[in-house]
Amino acid sequence: MRDLEFVFGQLLKDRRIAMGLSPKQLAEKLGYRNIVKGIRRINVAEEGGARDNKLQEIMAILGVTEADRSQCRIEQEKQILEKIKTLPKFKPVLVYRIMACIYAEAKIPEELTTEEQLKEFAGNFARERKFKAWLKLDYNITYFINTDGKVSEPIRSIASLPYAYVK
Repeated sequence: MRDLEFVFGQLLKDRRIAMGLSPKQLAEKLGYRNIVKGIRRINVAEEGGARDNKLQEIMAILGVTEADRSQCRIEQEKQILEKIKTLPKFKPVLVYRIMACIYAEAKIPEELTTEEQLKEFAGNFARERKFKAWLKLDYNITYFINTDGKVSEPIRSIASLPYAYVK
């Protein structure tokens, strides 16, 4: 799953509207013969999910630079961090992969409270069962645990916060 750039997407939409372009007109400027497909691509970009070469073309037509995009990422990070402060205290979660596309949540003993205790528990759990697992300790800290019980470095990504929490 890719991270949404919702602040950047909103900038694209605002710029398109300020230029007086409808999604159809922008699709035509992008050279789409299949206008519906073009509008879909534009909608994805405006929702913050575009990652293809057409995004660069959209940016060029709208006069949006990579510097603008970087500023949007900084603003998005600030918004997410502010939103995290308003959320309830996070309860650690251990999710493991049973088989392709089938995941379950493991019960974490209540007495485990420190990060080290939780990582040790997760490593032992994955190794004993030969499952891949993910230990989510906070809204923005996750560890990957391999089937041998080895725990990764922390994956810190505020962008992994569900989109619904931010909007």
